[in-house]
Amino acid sequence: MSALRPVLVAAGVLAGFLVTVPASAATPVIQVISRTPAAEGNDSSSDPATSADGRYVVFASYATNFIPGNTNGSQGIYVKDTVTGVISHASAAANGTQADADSESPSISADGRYVAFTSVATNLVPGDTNGVRDVFVKDIRTGAIVKASTAESDFATISADGRHVSFRSGTSAYVKNLDTAETKLIVANAPATTYPLSADGRLAVFATSGALVAGDTNNVSDVYLKDSQTGTLSRISTTATGGQSAGGGTAPTISADGKFAAFESAAADLVPSDANGAADVFVKDLAKGTIRIGTVTAAGAQANGAATEPKLSANGRYLAFASAATNLVPGDTNGADDVFVKDLDKGTVLRTSVAAGGAQAEADSDNVDLSGNGRVTVFRSESANLASADGNNVADIFSAPALKPGADPYADAIAAGTTVGLSNGANALGAPDGKLAGVTGLLGGRLVLDMGEDEEGTGDLSVYYGGLNLGLLTSLDFLDAQGKSVGSGQLNLIDLGAGTHVTKVAHSGAPYRYVRINTGLLQVFSLDAVEAAG
Repeated sequence: MSALRPVLVAAGVLAGFLVTVPASAATPVIQVISRTPAAEGNDSSSDPATSADGRYVVFASYATNFIPGNTNGSQGIYVKDTVTGVISHASAAANGTQADADSESPSISADGRYVAFTSVATNLVPGDTNGVRDVFVKDIRTGAIVKASTAESDFATISADGRHVSFRSGTSAYVKNLDTAETKLIVANAPATTYPLSADGRLAVFATSGALVAGDTNNVSDVYLKDSQTGTLSRISTTATGGQSAGGGTAPTISADGKFAAFESAAADLVPSDANGAADVFVKDLAKGTIRIGTVTAAGAQANGAATEPKLSANGRYLAFASAATNLVPGDTNGADDVFVKDLDKGTVLRTSVAAGGAQAEADSDNVDLSGNGRVTVFRSESANLASADGNNVADIFSAPALKPGADPYADAIAAGTTVGLSNGANALGAPDGKLAGVTGLLGGRLVLDMGEDEEGTGDLSVYYGGLNLGLLTSLDFLDAQGKSVGSGQLNLIDLGAGTHVTKVAHSGAPYRYVRINTGLLQVFSLDAVEAAG
């Protein structure tokens, strides 16, 4: 099959008279998370984390104007829906009562539904009389909240599947299954740090200066991997051959699929020719044992400044981090810590802590997180020039696209090979906005969507659709830039209620440029958008 091309003709209702829109029409831009539609936050915010698609962002804040009647004077945990603008109060009891003390250290599940955090509040659940910091998990959808810990605990992290939470309690660290209440030990004599988890909660990474395995004689902090299913513990801040590093490692993170870990280290002996004399972020392939510096330029040159706060996308392809280096991208002259995203497959580097027009941040950016699909970074910054009307003079939370200028994760055009009937075809392109394209297909019908040049997806596809469909099950093919199939799956449009719904089609194969929806004998459905994970 020859390469597919976008159809560049006017919108119509029949196949062959289809529509394309420029990618810029749906290009995401940097936005302030810590504000309502009407006003900026009236105090500082910190510690953001994002859902897998970047839509939901959780953060901590002392601001009192995100929700009505906030009078407790304590730091709260909030969740922002970046599509609707709605802010939900996570650090609240099931009946909405505000926490009576500070809450901190939030994390969020991949779907944005569950939030874990710690708090010394006594009124979030009935019977909390221990008077110490506890771990709580909030269901944002229902408002329900549970206490996951039974003794003084901190450093909570929820898994991507929302079923597991890790935390330190007393002198040990644990991972708890929230469905069964089973609790497993990660490590005794646990250091004061977080314990990031794989999506299924099986794997945890952490840093400690304790010598936990034979041969650990460097007397520095090292990074360890714990498999709670097998009980095995291994040191991963090592060379590709398993050799000990003089510099060890700190601040680890793990990809949701459990295949890669990243960590900070000032060591010069983890890889050959590490000569920049600064802390780097290293990426370890946990199956192969290979290790490399992730914080290098597109040409492979080392950063001329320290790199910190690594975060990996769900499949380990994208690495986000903060750095004061000035040579990672051209024109970096602000002298501040910036946020960067490295495509570990292609080698490209993008600075995300910049204004929509390209202006550099006036102040440091930190507290970095990366969405599971690798498309969105969230971070804290006191810079007042990253978004318009930022005049509150406090640290805010920002969400910024981790894409090249003009790029987005949504379909840009309806491509040649489409044979279904369409009405309002442009509504299927760009980001989900509640506007629907009508699709009518007979047996053998096809709707081919072009994700855009150099905007290939490598992970799951999210399909946004309207209810009240006729023909709810159909197949979907993933095609590369030449139109060759690289995967397929079943598309289930099963939610019939009003409004826009979302379903996912799993993909773990080669990158795909096009998505082809195949129709059966008679299928009628409405489509809002498709979104490719990076």
